[in-house]
Amino acid sequence: MLQESMTLWQGIFNIVLWGLIVWILSPALKYPYTLSKAAKFWGIVFIVLFCLFPFWGGDYFHYKEYFYEIQRGGYSKMEEVYTWIIEHFGYSYTFFRLIVWGGALFALFTAYKRVGDSFDLMLFYFGALFLPIFSYARVSVSIALVMLGMSFVYRPIKHFRLGSILLGFAIVACSIFFHRSAVIGIAGFLATLLLIDNSKWKTILVVLLIPVFAYLVSNLLNSLFDIDFSSVDEQLNRRRDDYLSGTARYRGIGERISSLLTYMTMYLSAVAYIIQVSKKHYNVFSISERGYASFVFAQMLLALVFSIDLGYNTSVLYYRSIYFAMPANAVFLSVMTRNGYNKGWMKTILWIGLLSVAYNLLYATYQAYVG
Repeated sequence: MLQESMTLWQGIFNIVLWGLIVWILSPALKYPYTLSKAAKFWGIVFIVLFCLFPFWGGDYFHYKEYFYEIQRGGYSKMEEVYTWIIEHFGYSYTFFRLIVWGGALFALFTAYKRVGDSFDLMLFYFGALFLPIFSYARVSVSIALVMLGMSFVYRPIKHFRLGSILLGFAIVACSIFFHRSAVIGIAGFLATLLLIDNSKWKTILVVLLIPVFAYLVSNLLNSLFDIDFSSVDEQLNRRRDDYLSGTARYRGIGERISSLLTYMTMYLSAVAYIIQVSKKHYNVFSISERGYASFVFAQMLLALVFSIDLGYNTSVLYYRSIYFAMPANAVFLSVMTRNGYNKGWMKTILWIGLLSVAYNLLYATYQAYVG
């Protein structure tokens, strides 16, 4: 019988591993914001290791069940690309995770490398604040592909500008094959095309139009229930119903605190974006860095829209919108740190983010102990 939940020692393993990642990568916070080759190497090794064994997230065990079910020729909720990988390269569950999450990390780190000169600082913020969420959900592959595609759009290859931009759009579009909710990230990417110039009045206008966006999204969701997708993919109808027709699950005070801390980090970052736009500090941001900062803002606006009562259960869409913003936020926070903007605000974001991750890991371990 397969293990269905985390043990106490597995929880301790995740806590210690995350602590090592923060400790090894933390020198990147100090000027000149770089890491030694050894620190960078071991930081990346431990990040990969965390993605291979994220026991704290329930999906680790769910995917393990799907893995063996697919090997037996059974049905799985996962997208077809994962079924293909398991059928052809499913030597073990850990090897499957190495292919999927290793590929996602490679795409993400390639995007970070292409964005600017603060890779080490981005690596710290990702490993310290956003790695645990990234490590367990397969939507991370779609997130990484959107990030990679954006890097080719906003920092095209020299002497191959048009081809690079088209490649970037193609990579972003391909993210839909790795998770259906990639449509959220694609929408955020398209919004960055409007926000990239960081106009103060354009940003204010977008915020003021949130009620209009909510109305349009509500009508779009309503239209989705009038469409029969069975002729395209018989699973789409069921997935649509799973996302939008379920009842909200009761959450205790422990889970509510976890969500509050996690989401507060992202909302404070969105406010920091608005502050920078209003102060016109964006002249120090490269075009690609502006693209990722705008993406964070766009995703948080989408999350705000999904938090409004639209007549459907949009809680999944809400937190997925926030998840999509997390790796991009590592870019935004690194630029803010590098240029010394809003130091007090940045320290608040950092400490709340660290508290959020520590709380989530400790709470999951506590649940394993008492459960």
